[in-house]
Amino acid sequence: MMQDDTNAADILMGDVVRLEDVLSRDSVTSVSRSFFALFGLPVRIISHEGDLLADVHRDRPLCNYLNTLSNGQRACANTVSVVRDLEPNGQTIVHPCFTGAVYRIVPLEYQGRPIGRLIVGPYVPAETQGPPASLLSIDAAIDVPSVREHFDRMPRVRQDIAEELCSHLKGVLELLVFSGHRAQLASTMQIANVRENYRELAEKNEALKTSYDELKQVDQLKSTFLATVSHELRTPLTSIIGYTEMLE
Repeated sequence: MMQDDTNAADILMGDVVRLEDVLSRDSVTSVSRSFFALFGLPVRIISHEGDLLADVHRDRPLCNYLNTLSNGQRACANTVSVVRDLEPNGQTIVHPCFTGAVYRIVPLEYQGRPIGRLIVGPYVPAETQGPPASLLSIDAAIDVPSVREHFDRMPRVRQDIAEELCSHLKGVLELLVFSGHRAQLASTMQIANVRENYRELAEKNEALKTSYDELKQVDQLKSTFLATVSHELRTPLTSIIGYTEMLE
């Protein structure tokens, strides 16, 4: 017989274990693409366990050029690695890049605990006047005029606007998590109800089987009793019939 200890209270108190358990990669990517199409800002969504769920961006001429330089390539790879592994711990992190651009790392939370993070960038703060020295001196072979031109083509956003955009995207994703979690709970409760119905049906079937076996036993006892009585009655009746025939 199937045993199931799950009850409604346990299910309703259920928590989101992983971001990808309640959100499909397709839905996360779709939201990220919409954000990128509207604002032109690269977006990456990473689960709390470090899995990349969405990565929507366009290669920038500045980044492509820097990757042709040995020092530039190392610096870019190091920056991307650091940004990817940063844990916001409840607070948004604005991480600077040596190019003068920045990344915003925003925590995603549900029911008071972290479930992932979104990374917006790189973009150049609108207040920035020009490429910093850290970019212009990254490699001895750098072509400064080309770098300046590429830098000017980077997406620019005011810091307050960037904060609002990230807050909006965070709200959308957390709302999707809420909806996905509720759908998961509904599915889990439905499965639990099916299991409970199966358990009750199995118990009733077991009770019916027991009753049937008892009836069979009673029927067998009845047959045995009747056979015994018939035998006991047949013996004296035979004698009586014999005496009757003699008297005739």
